[in-house]
Amino acid sequence: VEENGIASCEALLLARHFMQRRVYQYPTARAYSFHMARFMEILYGDPKYFSSVENYLSMSEPEVLCAMQKAQNDPSHPGHQDAASLIDRKKRFQAIGLTHTIGHSDLESYKKKLSVPDRQIHWELADRRGLKYGLSLPIKRKDAQIIPASEFSEIAIPATKKNWLYLAPEYDFAL
Repeated sequence: VEENGIASCEALLLARHFMQRRVYQYPTARAYSFHMARFMEILYGDPKYFSSVENYLSMSEPEVLCAMQKAQNDPSHPGHQDAASLIDRKKRFQAIGLTHTIGHSDLESYKKKLSVPDRQIHWELADRRGLKYGLSLPIKRKDAQIIPASEFSEIAIPATKKNWLYLAPEYDFAL
């Protein structure tokens, strides 16, 4: 990136940040993303996909959709619950945004108290070490010197990752 393009890079970084916060951080979007990630983990559990790079990259969207349809129709399939949640849009997990005061031990005791099975609960706890994201690319100055973008730009976006609890619909969350 040339020196006169730094403002465009900053604008793109900020636009991406706000899109992430406004679109992908809603509970419904988080719940479907959770189900898809879990289903893909099961699908990629097949060792054939890791026998070579070509096999790994050969996974196509039609293959995923066929596998999802198969799992939806087979209650004994390990991905049945996630496939049914994605296709039927019923019985999806609740995605509950948590405050940072709720920690791993709180969630473990909640899980134990209500005897929630492992496949019916999951949580993601954010790393809150003051991480900030900014531009980290080389900038070519007018004098042809290459320097890091951090010397040109003061844009720093704090990591705003929330804590999330994913809970099967038959359970109510209350600590």
